[in-house]
Amino acid sequence: MLKLKLSVFILFIFLMSGVVYSQSSGIEIGVGAGIGSIKGNSPSVTSLSGNIVLGYNPDFLNAVTFRTSFLIARKVEYFLPEDRRGRYYPFVKAFSLSGFIYQPLTAKFRLEEGLGFVIVNDRTFSDTDDWDFGLTASILIRYKIIHSGKNNFSIALGTEFGNTFTNSAASYFVFFLQGLYRFTL
Repeated sequence: MLKLKLSVFILFIFLMSGVVYSQSSGIEIGVGAGIGSIKGNSPSVTSLSGNIVLGYNPDFLNAVTFRTSFLIARKVEYFLPEDRRGRYYPFVKAFSLSGFIYQPLTAKFRLEEGLGFVIVNDRTFSDTDDWDFGLTASILIRYKIIHSGKNNFSIALGTEFGNTFTNSAASYFVFFLQGLYRFTL
């Protein structure tokens, strides 16, 4: 009896393996740059930022894309030529995981909204090195430039806000331009 149950189970697994589909419908890689503001236990300062984005669109949740991002934002004066001896330029580093949904506006344009969790390393003062936890929200207008099958390259103009609730309650607000390449494995 045990051999019969085992052979039926193996036959069932063998037959089901023919209808197993891929669990991924898209991978995204992108970079961006922007301008905004950062603050910790201090007044906000104008900053320039850069970010790297990795996204994943699971097949079973076709309407949602999960993106992880690394952002670094530093006071604008850091990028200007001047005497740097004895100067400290505030900055923050942020790691986030967000879920994005989108609404097509035309064949080439779409509106994207994202909400997720963020970890911010607050370095607004030379003696501050806090790790803060909070939420992030984003909104973007994306334009597809190159489209070939399931692969495409697009640019986006957007804004992102990250606010934390622990330690120094660091936050950032950025307007950015982002390039994103999406492909299917």
